[in-house]
Amino acid sequence: MNNSEFALEKQGGVIATPSADMLEAALAYAARGWSVVPCHPDTKRPLLPCDKDANGNKIIGTGGLKKASKDPAQLREWWVRWPQAMIGVRTGRESGVWVLDIDDEVAFAGVEAELCLPSTLTAISGGKRGRHMYFACTDDDAVPNTQGIYPGADTRGDEGYIIVPPSVRADGKRYEWVKDEEPSEAPGDVLAAVRAKGNQREAAPSDPRYTARTGSRTPITVAELGFPETVDSEAARLALIVTPKGSRGSDGQIIDRDAVVKHFIAEAVREGWFDDEIFGVLLHPENPIAAKPLERQDCLDYIGKNIAHYRRDEGIAEGEVDHICDRPKVIVNWGRLVANCLAKQRVGAPPNPANDASIGIVRSAISATPYTWRNPSDIPQRPWVFGNWLLRNTVTGVVAPGGVGKSSLWATAALSLATGRALLNKQVCGGPKRVWLWNLEDDYDELDRQIAATALNHDVTPDEAAGRLFVDSGPDGSHLCIAHESRDGLVINEPVINELLSELKRRQIDVLVIDPFVSSHQIDENDNGKIDTVAKKWAYLAKQAHCSIVLVHHSRKLNGTRVTADASRGASALGNACRSVLTLNRMEPSEAKSYGIRERDATSYFTVENDKSNRAKAGQKDWFHIASVSLGNGGFSGGDSVGAVEPWSPPNAFEGITNGDLAEVQRRVAEGCWRESDQSPDWVGNVVAGVLALNPQEAADKATVKQLTKTWIASGSLKIVKRKDAKSKLRNFVEVGALVENPGPRSKPGA
Repeated sequence: MNNSEFALEKQGGVIATPSADMLEAALAYAARGWSVVPCHPDTKRPLLPCDKDANGNKIIGTGGLKKASKDPAQLREWWVRWPQAMIGVRTGRESGVWVLDIDDEVAFAGVEAELCLPSTLTAISGGKRGRHMYFACTDDDAVPNTQGIYPGADTRGDEGYIIVPPSVRADGKRYEWVKDEEPSEAPGDVLAAVRAKGNQREAAPSDPRYTARTGSRTPITVAELGFPETVDSEAARLALIVTPKGSRGSDGQIIDRDAVVKHFIAEAVREGWFDDEIFGVLLHPENPIAAKPLERQDCLDYIGKNIAHYRRDEGIAEGEVDHICDRPKVIVNWGRLVANCLAKQRVGAPPNPANDASIGIVRSAISATPYTWRNPSDIPQRPWVFGNWLLRNTVTGVVAPGGVGKSSLWATAALSLATGRALLNKQVCGGPKRVWLWNLEDDYDELDRQIAATALNHDVTPDEAAGRLFVDSGPDGSHLCIAHESRDGLVINEPVINELLSELKRRQIDVLVIDPFVSSHQIDENDNGKIDTVAKKWAYLAKQAHCSIVLVHHSRKLNGTRVTADASRGASALGNACRSVLTLNRMEPSEAKSYGIRERDATSYFTVENDKSNRAKAGQKDWFHIASVSLGNGGFSGGDSVGAVEPWSPPNAFEGITNGDLAEVQRRVAEGCWRESDQSPDWVGNVVAGVLALNPQEAADKATVKQLTKTWIASGSLKIVKRKDAKSKLRNFVEVGALVENPGPRSKPGA
């Protein structure tokens, strides 16, 4: 191989992906046995966060590269969520390949001069400057994940990963295969050279770079510093460089240990040390420069915060990303790194970082992260599930008075989600969903009635929702209690939480409806602190299961006032913890009158309004009607009549009305003397009704006439004039206002 081969033409072969589609490519790699992980197009970092325990704390060692998968279903879920994600392949024994990562032509020439590289599977990185050479890897030929084995050349092996074609970076540059063949086995001399280079680090005290960084400091001897023989000699050499003379006092105690530790971390990061190597030196019990941090409860945070600080200054190489958790500000995977370094440096089994009092409590390092501006078009959309009502990873509260129709509403919503049909005029985003309706008040017979009535009313067949609808009943044995109270206070039922999370994941539930919320716990519903804890457990489940959870709750007694997000029964903490709160309200008598609906029928109509909308544009209220559906299940009356919810729109008074109609109203008003009051025999509405062939004695028609008249007066087409009537009483009369221009034809010319 010679340098002129660097700019190879793309060749056909055995690895080439069938298209530029990321999901297809990811599935193809998984089929080859490569473990795949989605990566950010800008940072190249894995997009997968750490799992969390029942208390919401991150479980170290569960995020990022640890979640790499070969499971097609998992890959489909990831690329549906992040369709622009680049494809990362975990290297080393996990996938059976290791990669020689070469920065550019100059670096390639240097590596070629040292090693006799065989022809093998090769890709060019974004911009066609870097080269990735893939070699077969077996359990016996493991290669470490190493930086700087030659100038401009690294290896990606165990605990590493590489970005593969056809990934596209944020700047539009693409990864491509240029040698498309099976990965070759690296010759023994290549493996030996790579491993030897990986174990070497040049850090001579005479290097002028160190002089520039350390100023006039004079190194002290290894004996003075007190490193035991078990510590890597390179660690001692670097520590000598960054340790100022006089750091050990006459009494043998370290002076200004914090400053020394910071100097050590800065130099180690600049020299390309991995995080576990830095921890290995600083946590060694016989290392005097680590004495003070080891005595502090936050020693791990202290070291990690400084590593994070200097990592941001230097940048993080692609191969080091496996040392990073799911967010850039959390640099160190505490548990794994500490265990690794202690296993290397200490005699005997490493202590558990979470329990060893000498190490202290493990907490995340806190540091402010500079904001990185992104192209708005590249920001992923919010994962809406059901119109603008339900959002993945969040909890939605539903507050309603008793008997308004909330259970019937969510039976209809469940069928809408399971079928993918907009039965409530709400889009089911991304197609049919798997929905779990858990009713803790009604038995299975009543739930069957609700679902059957809904299906009949909307012509839903069982096949349309096959395998996607799950229903449980509290009264019939499916009890649920995630929290209760004891003598010691609130107790979260962690086994129930864990089993619920497991079932949500196993069934791949998209929406879970808990109806009612009050029956899912046994605590004082007026205690804000306890309700907040319980609500946040539901939020934890929604996040971990990547689903939307609906908590249906009763409103308090309102004495005729409307339900709002603040009107939930008991503690206000539930509404505060929910991302959005839907409120249900019956039609008011005044609304029924304006819509021409008899007051006794008004209870069949209700509205749903998003009264707390943190992540959606506040919209108008949606109207619904409860239709009576006969199940035909026998009996003297022919069977049960069950309510089924359907969308409803208030009558539009102006539907079909033309400017010609308004012009005719103006002409007739001008010919007579008309009053504003609908109690007067000379009510102007009689003119409007006559033009439109409506009957003002009918409630619905009268409501339409009143709405039209009110609107035309407000717009100035008609106007109110105060003057005395025949009895010299001051009255409101209606006269013609601004005349209609170009009236056009009437809607009912014969009226």
